Amino acid sequence: GLWLVDPSDIYINASGQPLSQILKQTGPGNYVLLGEDSFASSVIGADTIVSQLNAGNDVEVTTANVNVSASGTGDINVNADIDDSGYSYASGSEPSLTLTADNIIYVNAAIVRPSTGGDVTLDAVNGVVIDDSISTGGDFTALFDQDSTSGQGAVYTGGSISAGSITITGSNTGYSLRGPLTSST
Repeated sequence: GLWLVDPSDIYINASGQPLSQILKQTGPGNYVLLGEDSFASSVIGADTIVSQLNAGNDVEVTTANVNVSASGTGDINVNADIDDSGYSYASGSEPSLTLTADNIIYVNAAIVRPSTGGDVTLDAVNGVVIDDSISTGGDFTALFDQDSTSGQGAVYTGGSISAGSITITGSNTGYSLRGPLTSST
């Protein structure tokens, strides 16, 4: 199933709001945000994301910077480790983790997926800032879509990325990378 959450700003912290307060199940493994127009930001527990991954659900966390009555910039802030590396998935069935932001994704804590797979995609209009490590046996993809003249639209890594394959795609040529990048392919 797909777990899609999309208020204006998302904070992935050690503990978040209970699912019953922010999500409504629309089908097996499918959820939508309750009262989407009233949320400027939401806090989601990293443990909640991990439990959804462990249940075999692809997880997509998306910010929406439109139709939100309160303030918000469309950022995603990963402030606690998302680590499902200890879970034993059937070969080839590792769920994917996708973070999509209308503005910037800040990875301030580790994202650790199984060494056997589990794709990680970070898709942000104005860039991705990785200040901790990302590790997966699956594919890592970073996408951004802003011109470099604004000083945004870049992937900055003060941390490290280790993945089966690494793809970084931007709509401009003004991005910079620093920190170790390791790919097994």
